[in-house]
Amino acid sequence: MIYTDTRILFFKGKLMAKIKNILDVFKGMSDITRLRILNLLANRGSICVCDMAKVLEVAQGRLSSHLKILRSSDMVEDKREGLWILYSIPQEISPLYDYQIRCIKETLNSQSPFAEDIEKFDALKHSGDLAQCKSNRCNS
Repeated sequence: MIYTDTRILFFKGKLMAKIKNILDVFKGMSDITRLRILNLLANRGSICVCDMAKVLEVAQGRLSSHLKILRSSDMVEDKREGLWILYSIPQEISPLYDYQIRCIKETLNSQSPFAEDIEKFDALKHSGDLAQCKSNRCNS
């Protein structure tokens, strides 16, 4: 069917954009490594990829692929600070994504491997063994 009314085209375009946003959120959350990344960021704030790799015990190349998917769906944002790229959960997010992040924080924190990720991050930060700490970028 061909739509000729511009109001219908506008509505259809907005609807398709909303559906794409929903699909992107679920795609971003459809992998255990991406859920671990989101849990770590949701609970500990901005983290560089080298520290994420150390905590999650995932190669940086593989981690970068997951971060690319999360960035393309606006689930994480990156901020460059000199040579560093810090990843975080965006301040302004859709209601659906906000709900998903709250669910991650409330339900996954006590589950393996998510709880272990948080514990490991905290232990590495406490010992000063994170790259961010070594460069005085840790938020103490």
